[in-house]
Amino acid sequence: MLGEINVEPKLLQGKVKNVNSQGYGFIETERQIDFFFHHSQFQGSWKQLLKRYVSDEPIQVEFENDNAAPDGPRAVNVRVKE
Repeated sequence: MLGEINVEPKLLQGKVKNVNSQGYGFIETERQIDFFFHHSQFQGSWKQLLKRYVSDEPIQVEFENDNAAPDGPRAVNVRVKE
């Protein structure tokens, strides 16, 4: 079980590490912390998300600490890096 992750700010840059056909995956942030996400948290289309994954382009991610989550901390409000 992961402990509370104390990372400030809660808006980080990262890259989509992997994503499966159901839209679940992990984002690796600049702090080397992986965040679980679902494509529904991406502020754009599924096609845009896959483009970021394939081209290894950076994205921005907010996260929430959830010690009960089996897959670790979750990414929320994932969007294209501005």
